[in-house]
Amino acid sequence: MTELASLVGEDYTVIGHGRYLRTAEHDSLIIDIHRQVFYWNSKNISGDALDWLVKVKGVTFAEAKRRLGRTASRRLYIWKPAIRDIVISKKLFDSFFELGKYHRDYWLNERGYTHSTIDKFSLGFSGEWYTIPIIVDGVLKNFQCRKTNPKGMRYWYQGVGALPFNMDAMKFAKIMVLTEGPVDAIMCVQNGIPAMSSSVGAGHFSPMWVSRLHNIERIYAVYDNDEAGRNALERIAEMLGFWIRGYSFSGFADGYDITDFFRDGNTADDFRKLIGSECKVIINE
Repeated sequence: MTELASLVGEDYTVIGHGRYLRTAEHDSLIIDIHRQVFYWNSKNISGDALDWLVKVKGVTFAEAKRRLGRTASRRLYIWKPAIRDIVISKKLFDSFFELGKYHRDYWLNERGYTHSTIDKFSLGFSGEWYTIPIIVDGVLKNFQCRKTNPKGMRYWYQGVGALPFNMDAMKFAKIMVLTEGPVDAIMCVQNGIPAMSSSVGAGHFSPMWVSRLHNIERIYAVYDNDEAGRNALERIAEMLGFWIRGYSFSGFADGYDITDFFRDGNTADDFRKLIGSECKVIINE
Protein backbone atom coordinates (compact mmCIF):
# COMPACT_ATOMS: atom_id res chain seq x y z
CA MET A 1 0.00 0.00 0.00
CA THR A 2 1.27 3.47 -0.86
CA GLU A 3 2.27 6.09 1.70
CA LEU A 4 -0.97 8.06 1.39
CA ALA A 5 -3.22 4.99 1.34
CA SER A 6 -1.45 3.66 4.43
CA LEU A 7 -2.05 6.94 6.27
CA VAL A 8 -5.74 6.94 5.34
CA GLY A 9 -5.91 3.27 6.32
CA GLU A 10 -4.98 4.11 9.89
CA ASP A 11 -8.44 5.58 10.37
CA TYR A 12 -10.57 4.20 7.56
CA THR A 13 -10.97 0.99 5.58
CA VAL A 14 -9.36 1.52 2.17
CA ILE A 15 -11.12 -0.48 -0.56
CA GLY A 16 -10.87 -0.95 -4.32
CA HIS A 17 -8.30 -1.73 -6.98
CA GLY A 18 -6.78 0.29 -9.76
CA ARG A 19 -5.70 3.89 -9.72
CA TYR A 20 -8.54 5.26 -7.59
CA LEU A 21 -9.26 3.83 -4.16
CA ARG A 22 -12.11 4.70 -1.80
CA THR A 23 -12.95 4.04 1.82
CA ALA A 24 -15.79 1.94 3.15
CA GLU A 25 -16.78 4.68 5.58
CA HIS A 26 -16.82 7.68 3.20
CA ASP A 27 -17.87 7.36 -0.45
CA SER A 28 -16.67 10.87 -1.23
CA LEU A 29 -13.08 10.21 -0.11
CA ILE A 30 -11.01 9.24 -3.17
CA ILE A 31 -7.29 8.34 -3.23
CA ASP A 32 -5.36 8.70 -6.48
CA ILE A 33 -2.43 6.34 -5.93
CA HIS A 34 -0.63 7.46 -9.11
CA ARG A 35 -0.48 11.12 -8.18
CA GLN A 36 -0.44 10.34 -4.44
CA VAL A 37 -3.22 12.80 -3.70
CA PHE A 38 -6.66 12.55 -2.14
CA TYR A 39 -9.97 14.27 -2.83
CA TRP A 40 -12.52 14.45 -0.02
CA ASN A 41 -15.39 15.95 -1.96
CA SER A 42 -17.94 16.31 0.83
CA LYS A 43 -15.43 18.22 2.98
CA ASN A 44 -13.91 20.17 0.05
CA ILE A 45 -10.42 19.04 1.08
CA SER A 46 -7.69 17.73 -1.23
CA GLY A 47 -3.94 17.28 -1.10
CA ASP A 48 -1.05 14.87 -0.58
CA ALA A 49 0.12 12.84 2.43
CA LEU A 50 1.36 15.93 4.24
CA ASP A 51 -1.99 17.63 3.65
CA TRP A 52 -3.75 14.59 5.06
CA LEU A 53 -1.86 14.84 8.32
CA VAL A 54 -2.27 18.62 8.64
CA LYS A 55 -5.77 19.20 7.24
CA VAL A 56 -7.48 15.98 8.32
CA LYS A 57 -5.50 14.66 11.30
CA GLY A 58 -4.78 18.09 12.73
CA VAL A 59 -1.07 17.59 13.45
CA THR A 60 1.35 20.49 13.12
CA PHE A 61 3.23 21.08 9.91
CA ALA A 62 6.54 20.38 11.63
CA GLU A 63 5.24 17.11 13.11
CA ALA A 64 3.81 16.05 9.76
CA LYS A 65 7.17 16.62 8.04
CA ARG A 66 8.97 14.72 10.77
CA ARG A 67 6.59 11.79 10.52
CA LEU A 68 6.95 11.63 6.75
CA GLY A 69 10.73 12.03 6.93
CA ARG A 70 10.69 15.23 4.92
CA THR A 71 13.32 17.88 5.44
CA ALA A 72 12.62 19.99 2.38
CA SER A 73 10.48 23.09 2.47
CA ARG A 74 6.75 22.74 2.14
CA ARG A 75 5.73 21.46 -1.28
CA LEU A 76 2.53 23.21 -2.06
CA TYR A 77 -0.17 21.00 -3.52
CA ILE A 78 -2.36 23.07 -5.76
CA TRP A 79 -5.30 21.42 -7.46
CA LYS A 80 -6.72 23.58 -10.20
CA PRO A 81 -9.94 22.28 -11.66
CA ALA A 82 -10.86 23.13 -15.22
CA ILE A 83 -12.49 26.48 -15.82
CA ARG A 84 -16.12 25.75 -15.01
CA ASP A 85 -17.53 29.01 -13.80
CA ILE A 86 -18.85 30.08 -17.20
CA VAL A 87 -22.49 31.08 -16.93
CA ILE A 88 -24.39 29.96 -20.00
CA SER A 89 -27.48 31.96 -20.77
CA LYS A 90 -30.73 30.02 -20.83
CA LYS A 91 -31.61 32.10 -23.88
CA LEU A 92 -28.69 30.48 -25.74
CA PHE A 93 -29.86 27.02 -24.68
CA ASP A 94 -33.44 27.79 -25.74
CA SER A 95 -32.42 29.34 -29.06
CA PHE A 96 -30.34 26.29 -30.03
CA PHE A 97 -33.16 23.92 -29.13
CA GLU A 98 -35.83 25.97 -30.87
CA LEU A 99 -33.78 26.35 -34.06
CA GLY A 100 -32.97 22.67 -33.87
CA LYS A 101 -36.64 21.77 -34.19
CA TYR A 102 -36.34 22.77 -37.88
CA HIS A 103 -32.95 21.12 -38.40
CA ARG A 104 -33.19 17.55 -37.16
CA ASP A 105 -31.91 15.64 -40.17
CA TYR A 106 -28.48 15.08 -38.60
CA TRP A 107 -29.93 13.66 -35.40
CA LEU A 108 -32.56 11.57 -37.17
CA ASN A 109 -30.60 10.28 -40.15
CA GLU A 110 -26.93 10.45 -39.21
CA ARG A 111 -27.26 9.48 -35.55
CA GLY A 112 -30.44 7.39 -35.67
CA TYR A 113 -32.24 9.17 -32.82
CA THR A 114 -35.98 9.48 -32.45
CA HIS A 115 -37.79 12.77 -31.97
CA SER A 116 -38.45 11.87 -28.34
CA THR A 117 -34.73 11.28 -27.74
CA ILE A 118 -33.88 14.62 -29.37
CA ASP A 119 -36.37 16.30 -27.04
CA LYS A 120 -35.19 14.38 -23.98
CA PHE A 121 -31.58 15.56 -24.41
CA SER A 122 -32.54 19.01 -25.81
CA LEU A 123 -30.41 18.46 -28.90
CA GLY A 124 -30.25 21.60 -31.00
CA PHE A 125 -28.67 23.59 -33.81
CA SER A 126 -26.68 26.83 -33.67
CA GLY A 127 -27.00 27.71 -37.34
CA GLU A 128 -23.71 25.94 -38.10
CA TRP A 129 -23.22 23.28 -35.43
CA TYR A 130 -25.50 20.60 -34.02
CA THR A 131 -25.41 20.99 -30.25
CA ILE A 132 -25.50 18.60 -27.29
CA PRO A 133 -25.97 20.36 -23.93
CA ILE A 134 -23.65 19.10 -21.18
CA ILE A 135 -25.62 19.40 -17.94
CA VAL A 136 -24.14 18.57 -14.52
CA ASP A 137 -26.19 18.74 -11.32
CA GLY A 138 -28.94 20.42 -13.28
CA VAL A 139 -26.62 23.22 -14.44
CA LEU A 140 -25.71 23.78 -18.09
CA LYS A 141 -21.90 23.68 -18.32
CA ASN A 142 -21.13 23.58 -22.05
CA PHE A 143 -22.21 22.28 -25.45
CA GLN A 144 -20.54 19.61 -27.51
CA CYS A 145 -20.91 20.75 -31.12
CA ARG A 146 -20.87 18.60 -34.27
CA LYS A 147 -21.23 19.03 -38.00
CA THR A 148 -20.85 16.86 -41.08
CA ASN A 149 -19.84 19.07 -44.00
CA PRO A 150 -16.98 19.32 -43.37
CA LYS A 151 -17.03 16.82 -40.53
CA GLY A 152 -16.02 18.38 -37.24
CA MET A 153 -16.45 18.38 -33.48
CA ARG A 154 -15.72 21.16 -30.97
CA TYR A 155 -16.96 22.67 -27.72
CA TRP A 156 -18.90 25.89 -27.54
CA TYR A 157 -16.68 27.18 -24.71
CA GLN A 158 -13.02 26.21 -24.93
CA GLY A 159 -10.92 25.44 -21.84
CA VAL A 160 -13.75 24.05 -19.74
CA GLY A 161 -12.19 20.59 -19.73
CA ALA A 162 -13.75 17.17 -19.26
CA LEU A 163 -17.28 17.06 -17.89
CA PRO A 164 -19.48 14.05 -17.16
CA PHE A 165 -22.33 13.60 -19.63
CA ASN A 166 -25.61 12.15 -18.31
CA MET A 167 -24.07 11.35 -14.92
CA ASP A 168 -27.05 12.85 -13.10
CA ALA A 169 -29.23 10.07 -14.55
CA MET A 170 -26.96 7.39 -13.05
CA LYS A 171 -27.96 8.28 -9.48
CA PHE A 172 -30.11 5.19 -9.00
CA ALA A 173 -28.55 2.84 -11.56
CA LYS A 174 -26.91 -0.42 -10.45
CA ILE A 175 -25.23 -1.25 -13.75
CA MET A 176 -24.27 1.21 -16.45
CA VAL A 177 -22.44 1.48 -19.75
CA LEU A 178 -19.56 3.94 -20.13
CA THR A 179 -19.32 5.04 -23.76
CA GLU A 180 -16.69 6.88 -25.80
CA GLY A 181 -18.75 10.04 -25.97
CA PRO A 182 -22.19 11.61 -25.58
CA VAL A 183 -23.56 10.44 -28.94
CA ASP A 184 -23.16 6.76 -28.02
CA ALA A 185 -24.47 7.34 -24.50
CA ILE A 186 -27.59 8.92 -26.00
CA MET A 187 -28.06 5.88 -28.27
CA CYS A 188 -27.83 3.55 -25.26
CA VAL A 189 -30.39 5.56 -23.31
CA GLN A 190 -32.72 5.57 -26.32
CA ASN A 191 -32.62 1.78 -26.10
CA GLY A 192 -33.29 1.67 -22.38
CA ILE A 193 -29.70 1.12 -21.25
CA PRO A 194 -28.27 3.40 -18.49
CA ALA A 195 -25.19 5.09 -19.91
CA MET A 196 -22.88 8.04 -19.42
CA SER A 197 -19.62 9.33 -20.88
CA SER A 198 -17.04 12.03 -20.59
CA SER A 199 -17.69 15.08 -22.71
CA VAL A 200 -14.19 14.87 -24.21
CA GLY A 201 -13.94 11.26 -25.35
CA ALA A 202 -12.81 7.81 -24.33
CA GLY A 203 -10.50 7.15 -21.42
CA HIS A 204 -11.24 10.40 -19.58
CA PHE A 205 -12.75 9.82 -16.16
CA SER A 206 -12.21 12.16 -13.26
CA PRO A 207 -11.70 10.90 -9.69
CA MET A 208 -14.20 13.57 -8.68
CA TRP A 209 -16.91 11.58 -10.49
CA VAL A 210 -16.23 8.26 -8.80
CA SER A 211 -17.83 9.19 -5.51
CA ARG A 212 -20.97 10.31 -7.34
CA LEU A 213 -21.72 6.79 -8.57
CA HIS A 214 -22.88 5.56 -5.17
CA ASN A 215 -25.10 2.68 -6.31
CA ILE A 216 -23.17 1.43 -9.33
CA GLU A 217 -22.12 -2.20 -8.92
CA ARG A 218 -20.61 -2.74 -12.37
CA ILE A 219 -19.49 -0.51 -15.23
CA TYR A 220 -19.25 -1.83 -18.76
CA ALA A 221 -16.92 0.34 -20.86
CA VAL A 222 -17.92 -0.19 -24.48
CA TYR A 223 -15.68 1.67 -26.91
CA ASP A 224 -15.08 1.78 -30.66
CA ASN A 225 -13.28 -0.97 -32.55
CA ASP A 226 -10.12 0.98 -33.28
CA GLU A 227 -6.73 1.59 -31.72
CA ALA A 228 -7.95 4.65 -29.82
CA GLY A 229 -10.82 2.68 -28.32
CA ARG A 230 -8.63 -0.22 -27.24
CA ASN A 231 -6.04 2.09 -25.71
CA ALA A 232 -8.76 3.97 -23.89
CA LEU A 233 -10.07 0.70 -22.42
CA GLU A 234 -6.67 0.04 -20.89
CA ARG A 235 -6.52 3.54 -19.39
CA ILE A 236 -10.00 3.39 -17.89
CA ALA A 237 -9.42 -0.12 -16.55
CA GLU A 238 -6.22 1.06 -14.87
CA MET A 239 -8.23 3.80 -13.16
CA LEU A 240 -11.21 1.77 -12.00
CA GLY A 241 -9.76 -1.72 -11.64
CA PHE A 242 -12.13 -4.57 -10.78
CA TRP A 243 -15.14 -2.24 -10.97
CA ILE A 244 -15.10 -2.25 -14.76
CA ARG A 245 -15.42 -4.64 -17.69
CA GLY A 246 -14.32 -3.59 -21.17
CA TYR A 247 -15.23 -4.36 -24.78
CA SER A 248 -14.44 -2.76 -28.15
CA PHE A 249 -16.44 -4.74 -30.76
CA SER A 250 -13.63 -7.10 -31.68
CA GLY A 251 -14.64 -9.13 -34.73
CA PHE A 252 -16.74 -6.31 -36.16
CA ALA A 253 -15.65 -3.86 -38.86
CA ASP A 254 -12.90 -1.34 -38.10
CA GLY A 255 -14.35 1.66 -36.31
CA TYR A 256 -17.56 -0.16 -35.40
CA ASP A 257 -19.33 1.39 -32.41
CA ILE A 258 -22.48 1.36 -30.30
CA THR A 259 -24.44 3.47 -32.77
CA ASP A 260 -23.53 1.08 -35.61
CA PHE A 261 -24.69 -1.86 -33.50
CA PHE A 262 -28.17 -0.47 -32.96
CA ARG A 263 -28.51 0.97 -36.45
CA ASP A 264 -27.78 -2.51 -37.81
CA GLY A 265 -31.08 -3.60 -36.27
CA ASN A 266 -29.84 -5.11 -33.01
CA THR A 267 -31.97 -4.71 -29.90
CA ALA A 268 -31.26 -3.81 -26.30
CA ASP A 269 -31.44 -7.52 -25.42
CA ASP A 270 -28.83 -8.25 -28.11
CA PHE A 271 -26.60 -5.58 -26.62
CA ARG A 272 -27.00 -6.90 -23.07
CA LYS A 273 -26.16 -10.43 -24.23
CA LEU A 274 -23.13 -9.14 -26.11
CA ILE A 275 -21.60 -7.22 -23.23
CA GLY A 276 -22.60 -9.92 -20.76
CA SER A 277 -20.59 -12.51 -22.67
CA GLU A 278 -17.82 -10.40 -24.21
CA CYS A 279 -16.94 -7.69 -21.68
CA LYS A 280 -13.82 -8.77 -19.82
CA VAL A 281 -11.60 -7.57 -17.01
CA ILE A 282 -8.86 -5.67 -18.82
CA ILE A 283 -6.29 -5.54 -16.03
CA ASN A 284 -6.08 -7.91 -13.09
CA GLU A 285 -4.29 -6.44 -10.10
